[in-house]
Amino acid sequence: MKDIEKKLLNNFQEKDKTLLKKRIMSSVERYKRKRKIKRLYWAAAIAVLIIVSGAVYKNAQRFDDSYVKLLETTKVGTIKEVQLVLSDDVLTVSKSDSIIVYNNSDNMVLIGNSKTAKNSAIVMNTVVVPYGRHTQLKLADGTHIWLNAGSKLVYPSSFSGDKRIVYLEGEAAFDVAHDKQHPFTVKAKNHEIEVLGTVFNVSCYSDEKAVTTALESGSVRINYESGNILNTKKSVTITPGTIASYNKDEKQVSTKEGNVSNYFLWRKGLIVFKNDDMEYILKRLSRYYNVPIEVRNKDRFQQTFSGYLDLKTNIEEVLNIISESSTFTYTKQENNIIIE
Repeated sequence: MKDIEKKLLNNFQEKDKTLLKKRIMSSVERYKRKRKIKRLYWAAAIAVLIIVSGAVYKNAQRFDDSYVKLLETTKVGTIKEVQLVLSDDVLTVSKSDSIIVYNNSDNMVLIGNSKTAKNSAIVMNTVVVPYGRHTQLKLADGTHIWLNAGSKLVYPSSFSGDKRIVYLEGEAAFDVAHDKQHPFTVKAKNHEIEVLGTVFNVSCYSDEKAVTTALESGSVRINYESGNILNTKKSVTITPGTIASYNKDEKQVSTKEGNVSNYFLWRKGLIVFKNDDMEYILKRLSRYYNVPIEVRNKDRFQQTFSGYLDLKTNIEEVLNIISESSTFTYTKQENNIIIE
């Protein structure tokens, strides 16, 4: 009898063990399934986020690229007068008609004191300034812009939405109409400057190594593409009396305090250089006078120059001033300057 009871007890324990094992395995399988479902859920969520972010980035990039193409349509070296490109017309702005004014109430564009043109509402316009010229324009919001030689600006005929955005290649001085609800942004390649209302100068020529921003009043925030692996954007805010320089190769911004008024003197035909290399100076002179300058034996031409130049005189007089403190000579062949 005892043997039978012992056997039954053992059988019961085995069944109990088997049942317990099944329950444990079932719980483990359910736990694994839940973890797998969670992993799939988060993977799907991340994938959707990446797709949406990519779509937003591509749309923003496409938005920017469309206006970058406008900047590239007209070459500054192929024209002799300032050109205003409207939605359906191209107007020439002569020297006597150097100010372009937008009237927001009736979509009219006033060129100087005589010429007017009807502009379609909220379309992109372009001003192209050839070498040897500079011009002014007043946007529909009241912002005043001075454009230097060899510059192009793309902007809307009338601002809409929550931002005021313009696209610049070259150099311009801005006196931005204050509007706290609608920040004003100047965009260049890998670089943008955001303001509410202020006075500043931006130099972002494609053939120069840096984008320079000089702030006279107000406050600006500079957003730029950094040089890290993810190519993320960084920002720096500068105050009046500050000069910010964005190195295009290193993708970094450096700031310093200085006499920012010197950066606005080109509007009066004056330039101040401070320890600037001759390559930079000659590029500026070439744009301003619309005269090609060829430098021979550049390896020996590593000097810097500091001084004040009055560009209202002819280029020969300016080069004579520079050569007095340097070791070069030059010759003029037809419309070209050859630096020996």
